[in-house]
Amino acid sequence: MDGKIISEEAAQQLSQMDGKSKHRAEVLVATPCYNASLSVQYFESVMRAIAVAEAHNIGIHVTTISTESLITRARNMQAALLLNNKVFSHLCFIDSDIGFSPEAIIDLIDADFDVSACPYPRKSYDFAKFKAAKTDDMRECMSYILNIFGSTAQVDPTVSLPMFKSHFVKVNEAGTGFMCIKRNVLERMAQAYPELQHRLDTPVEGTGDILHSFFDTMIEPGTRRYLSEDYAFCRRWKDMGGSVYLNTRVNLTHSGNHLFTGDFVKSITQKTQTEEDNVKTQMMMTTVD
Repeated sequence: MDGKIISEEAAQQLSQMDGKSKHRAEVLVATPCYNASLSVQYFESVMRAIAVAEAHNIGIHVTTISTESLITRARNMQAALLLNNKVFSHLCFIDSDIGFSPEAIIDLIDADFDVSACPYPRKSYDFAKFKAAKTDDMRECMSYILNIFGSTAQVDPTVSLPMFKSHFVKVNEAGTGFMCIKRNVLERMAQAYPELQHRLDTPVEGTGDILHSFFDTMIEPGTRRYLSEDYAFCRRWKDMGGSVYLNTRVNLTHSGNHLFTGDFVKSITQKTQTEEDNVKTQMMMTTVD
């Protein structure tokens, strides 16, 4: 670990701001990036968002953790950073491989839900879904990191989902790759789950002495499902009577390495339907001659 997740200059600026932003949203954008790298899509998105959000009276402050190998601990540390700095009103997790428009953040802040998220596609193609679908656009057949009903994101087209504030739906679980959490949520969870309190072996500047394992994984009681850190957080919040809302009118990008491989001989000898038709036509012409 770096030993700190916020610079001394940033800490000084925050102390000067404390108490001056009562009517302004101050958003801590928290980005775990274990290999100390950010995608170009993420970087450009954050730069645009900072400028546009300012015009909406929203302040954006970015913090990263570059060498924490446990995503659970990284998220817990960034949550502690918010709790120990009263100037922050919202914690917005945005992963380093996510690309987004400024409206994605602004929309979540303006909607004013306790916990809300934007959907982003998995880094894989659902070819079975694409093959069965009545579309030639792969973008319309992606799988997403969320669960709307039970443990699935699949929606029956005949089912009408209730909309909140025109374009939000309530979901069981959403990914923390792009999730906005209000300060009061973490404060309430800290009181509701005292057993989640813990200390770090190596103190980290800005987080305080006590951390809370809001984002530790868990085995879901009853179903025995293994819940990742984001789904486990949603489960804990829902057990307190809370809800999670998903923004349906934004589309994010999820970048990663795409490995292309193939069979060279079969690929170059594989005839397409058009090639086969051309061969048949040539044979017919040869026969006539």
